[in-house]
Amino acid sequence: MTRLFAALVLVLALAAAAPADAQTDPYGSCASVVPQRQSVEGFESVIYRRASNRDLRLHVLQPTGFAGPRPAILVFFGGGWRNGDVAAFSRQARAFAARGYVAILADYRVQCRDKTSPLASVEDARAAYDWVLGEGVARHGIDPARVVLSGASSGGHLALVAAIKADRKPAALLLFNPAIDLVGPAAIYLKPFARGISPSVLPLDDLPPMMILQGKADSVTPYAAAHAYCGRINALKRTCLLVGYDGAEHGFFYDGEAYDDTLRRGLEFLEPRIRPSE
Repeated sequence: MTRLFAALVLVLALAAAAPADAQTDPYGSCASVVPQRQSVEGFESVIYRRASNRDLRLHVLQPTGFAGPRPAILVFFGGGWRNGDVAAFSRQARAFAARGYVAILADYRVQCRDKTSPLASVEDARAAYDWVLGEGVARHGIDPARVVLSGASSGGHLALVAAIKADRKPAALLLFNPAIDLVGPAAIYLKPFARGISPSVLPLDDLPPMMILQGKADSVTPYAAAHAYCGRINALKRTCLLVGYDGAEHGFFYDGEAYDDTLRRGLEFLEPRIRPSE
């Protein structure tokens, strides 16, 4: 028992002594992270809250030629809750706006910029969704019954947790390799609060229909976690459509055929769910 205790102390000491990035971070050192951009070309930038001594912005792209009220898609970038570019999904956002959506890219606090934990990221995601249901409806002609939450990796996690914790559920979720299980293989910096924000252990009640687009070779957010999660949802007679891509790794959907295919599948999945009621 004494030797086991000593070994445990040594492991913990080594983990504490190692740089945080070396312990847990698949996204690289904070040294290369730059300030978040304040605007996205062609989008209207609005401040939705102030937190940690900086303004957090939503970048809104209005569709043209579509009568309101209109559907909306709110997208959260990925980056391990540590970094990330708010314009990462601007190409997809433009494609959604061309099909009549108010497309919104959300900035939120991350560890490398703001010295915050994923709890702050979740708080911001919920505030961004509240803004869409309030100011977005009033100022941008959004139909509150036809709002889609979306995101990739940690951004997919934020979209999912915002939906789980919301009083008014979104119409649907469109998630790209989302972080689902923060409890099992969670990084050290997630352990203290993982259970409170891990979709894998949060209630499944009243979840909206969701599609998960997932690379089967993803070692950052494993396919197995998405498969298990969708299985639990479908067992409750709810909708979780998992589309797996053979050989695809993390971030596979940004370019090439995968971009085209994920966009097509996403639009087809959402179309009956955001169609105006008669």
